[in-house]
Amino acid sequence: MASLSIARRRLITIILNLTARTRSIFTRNSPSNITKRTRRKTDLEELREQIGSAGEYDLHDILRQQNRLEWPEWHWPVNENDKITKIVENFHRDFNKMKESSSIVGLIRIIEDTWLHLMDDNDKDWSYVKACFKQARELDDPLLILKALTDTNKFSRCLNRHSAANIYHALKLYCTLLNCPVLARTQEYTEAFTKILFHPKLKNIEAQNITVYRGMVLEDEKPIANCKVGGIIITTTFLSTSANQVVAEMFGTTPPESMISVFFTYKIRGTTRRTALKLQSISKCPEEEEILIMRFIPFKIVSVERTEDGRKIEICFDEFTEHEVSKQSNCYYHNCITLCEDDVYEINGGKH
Repeated sequence: MASLSIARRRLITIILNLTARTRSIFTRNSPSNITKRTRRKTDLEELREQIGSAGEYDLHDILRQQNRLEWPEWHWPVNENDKITKIVENFHRDFNKMKESSSIVGLIRIIEDTWLHLMDDNDKDWSYVKACFKQARELDDPLLILKALTDTNKFSRCLNRHSAANIYHALKLYCTLLNCPVLARTQEYTEAFTKILFHPKLKNIEAQNITVYRGMVLEDEKPIANCKVGGIIITTTFLSTSANQVVAEMFGTTPPESMISVFFTYKIRGTTRRTALKLQSISKCPEEEEILIMRFIPFKIVSVERTEDGRKIEICFDEFTEHEVSKQSNCYYHNCITLCEDDVYEINGGKH
């Protein structure tokens, strides 16, 4: 909270300084003497125009150009280990208020009105997603929202890109809804979607005490450079995995030369929070035994192993639970924004 307060004060100072400079410019210059420099669009104005004109509402390329980010943007260091629990609890607090009788109709309308209506009706994938949302709204059924997610790669990719952008701007750049078009366009709908997945009606598909796997191909080790043994990562997007190791391995098969294969193992506990959901019963591909890991779940890095040629890496994670806080102190960890690797999807043709 202290860092956020400092950031807000800095932001206010910047705004006041900019306002003062703007007034000074217009005081010194009459309309006839305004130079091209004073008429030049600000970066924020240009970003707003780009986002507003994005046909498919895909912020990924726009943000990469603006911020020169490597996707996914992984780093969010926190120096005090006891903050892990506070961060997770703060994120989950509002979602845990959902009751069995809570309606998701309002949340669905938020998603439809702020984002989904911009998707192309002539695209069969987006048409399917919209139909699922419409049915879910009519039946007040969160399971149909999950079905749209697991059955459509375009939807899961877009949602996770925007979730990654949202976290980056909110927690690393300290943006606000008033000054940042990225947050203004992503925060409301990504949080509404997350809240739906915490609905008590989905309790019967919670995954507990299970080991899941994920395979992928990466261009280099940048996305996993900070995965060090003993460190902690926190997922900030929805992470698709499989309970079947063989299935996961297929998504991380021997990559083309100059690329690397990465295989992740996650020990899911799910005893103190909603950690993951079992999607096999609603998936078009039940043989994949898909398990969806939720946003903001902390994992300890148990091991990192590489082959001699460095082209295959195996990383094992164990869910970090509250009682472990007392065992560790002053632990440096990183916030991992996951599921944003375009190349992974294109190479593997799937979500894992």
